[in-house]
Amino acid sequence: MDVLISARHEDFDPDIKEYAERKLERMSRYFKGTRSLEVILDGDHVQKSVELKAHLAKGAPIVVVVRHEDALTAIDIAGGKLERLLHRLKEKLEDRRHGRGHGAAPHVPIAAPDSEDLGDAIPDLNG
Repeated sequence: MDVLISARHEDFDPDIKEYAERKLERMSRYFKGTRSLEVILDGDHVQKSVELKAHLAKGAPIVVVVRHEDALTAIDIAGGKLERLLHRLKEKLEDRRHGRGHGAAPHVPIAAPDSEDLGDAIPDLNG
């Protein structure tokens, strides 16, 4: 999976970029449909922000934005959020594939009635 790292409004230390790449390159194991990951580091004098965009094979990209005083902490928090979102998407798609999607009734086997029980199930209309 490709990890593209860019910076806005501030030059970040190469160690921070290397940390982000090392931390986020394994995101494809949570969802195989992840084509690339875009990391945008932004900073001002007070806070740093990390924006992660996971570009998927199908559908819109998943975007996570985290602001924190420390860039490394922001990368960790954003990575955790993206990991949960990708895992949730994977579970959702697997549930749909197996007929356990949202609102699906649980599978309960229905037993065939015995021939003796059929007399009680048919109402007597004559009397």
